[in-house]
Amino acid sequence: MALLQQMEAIKDLLQESVERGSRMVEGIHQVVEDTLVQTIGVEDQAAVQAYRARVAKIYESIRLINQKLGDAASEIFEVIEDQVEVDKIVKEKQKLD
Repeated sequence: MALLQQMEAIKDLLQESVERGSRMVEGIHQVVEDTLVQTIGVEDQAAVQAYRARVAKIYESIRLINQKLGDAASEIFEVIEDQVEVDKIVKEKQKLD
């Protein structure tokens, strides 16, 4: 059971790392983008805003996928934990019979 808890802790750590990493990379992306827009003097602000919205959607999708994968992994860990408990109960009952 300790192994399962360690695995879930690692899953949580990885999930949080992806979350933080995607936010950090998105922030860097925005800084680079702002620098480019200022340097080259983009005139079409609607195009800039549309591009920024698309980029934001990509990073939002990465974070959503990360969350869904983490949720799925947590559910798998719960099923395994439940099965371990069921196995214990069955073994105890067999000992009594």
